[in-house]
Amino acid sequence: MKKIALIAALLCAVACGKEGENQADIVDMEVYPPIEGMETPSESFVAPMMLVSYQKTDNPDEGFLVTMIPHHQSAVLSSEEYLKVGKDKDALTFAQNIISAQKKEIAEFKAYMDNLDEEAINYSDAESKKVADESEKMMNSMLMTMSSMRMTGDADIDYLASMIPHHQGSIDLSKSILSITKNEKIKEIANQIIADQEKEITNIKKMLAKL
Repeated sequence: MKKIALIAALLCAVACGKEGENQADIVDMEVYPPIEGMETPSESFVAPMMLVSYQKTDNPDEGFLVTMIPHHQSAVLSSEEYLKVGKDKDALTFAQNIISAQKKEIAEFKAYMDNLDEEAINYSDAESKKVADESEKMMNSMLMTMSSMRMTGDADIDYLASMIPHHQGSIDLSKSILSITKNEKIKEIANQIIADQEKEITNIKKMLAKL
């Protein structure tokens, strides 16, 4: 996994900007070039999920969306890579559902980004910093967990196992924004992510138990 972590660090350094910058731009995972040099199929679909970091902005609601969009995109890219090599019927169906559901959510998030400026809610600097620091720590924890995972060489097991910390990252980020947001749409999005991905983690564990 060292190769994955190294490539992730290099690409994220380019895509995510310098540490400490406030960014409103979405890091678009769809424009990333193919990642080459992976030694196993499992590494090829874990690598995209290692390219996400928390995007600090002046507005926590905006920071949540501009982080969640590439986070979802990375799950789509990973699932698309997995479909090329996966064998388990249930896991393949799960991956197809991830692609469909998260592409739909990505489009929803991007569309709502245009409304955030009009519905801008003011947060204190202390509130913004607290949730940004907390969220950044959560995302870094997700990346550390994933980078320390040992690949089994079984694509089905490795794909499903890697999705657990990736999903947990979305859940943690959503819970973090719920502690501060005053935006009703953001609350709706965050609560839906928590409900959907907690259910999916339960299903993943059931699938893994059968493999």
